[in-house]
Amino acid sequence: MEMTPRQPPNLGWIETKLDQNHIDYLWKRIKQRKKESFKYQLAGNISGSYALEDKDNYFFKEVLLPHVSAYYQMNANSHPISNYVMGEFEFWLQSFWVNYQNQGEFNPFHNHGGVYSFAIWMTIPTTWEDQCKLPQFQNIKKDNRKAGTFEFQYTDSLGGIRSMSYQLSSEFENCMVFFPAALMHAVWPFYGTDEPRI
Repeated sequence: MEMTPRQPPNLGWIETKLDQNHIDYLWKRIKQRKKESFKYQLAGNISGSYALEDKDNYFFKEVLLPHVSAYYQMNANSHPISNYVMGEFEFWLQSFWVNYQNQGEFNPFHNHGGVYSFAIWMTIPTTWEDQCKLPQFQNIKKDNRKAGTFEFQYTDSLGGIRSMSYQLSSEFENCMVFFPAALMHAVWPFYGTDEPRI
């Protein structure tokens, strides 16, 4: 009897701590953001969202294209769509925006158009640990305390719904997650501060 293990592919995502020059560029773009609201394009239940311009395609070329390549390499042997996605398309940055999320506001589960997407945390005014201490979260299993988290949701090989939460704090500032655009994700509300999460 010969047994051969088979493991279905799970595409995953990439976590990156951005270099300071990339963060400086992003802050410059945020300061020069467009004035009209971008909220009508998004699922977010948030105060402010504004389109950004990627001047001379700097962020796309310096940060996103290397992530496309790394993601392709990460999945090239495990998922047949990778060859199609990397080899048959010309990539470009379709949308680029900044969100201002105040306490009690949230982005429900949603996905994005296109092939790949990303999220970057510029400013995080709370910590998940402090959010867990708030009265409304007492007597709830710690894993179910979602306040202030960013969460991916996906199906496993048996069709079960799984999730992975980033329990955010200032340690995640200047970090990016790069993921397939169809991957469902949510941003849960935080409480107890008037500072926005950007």
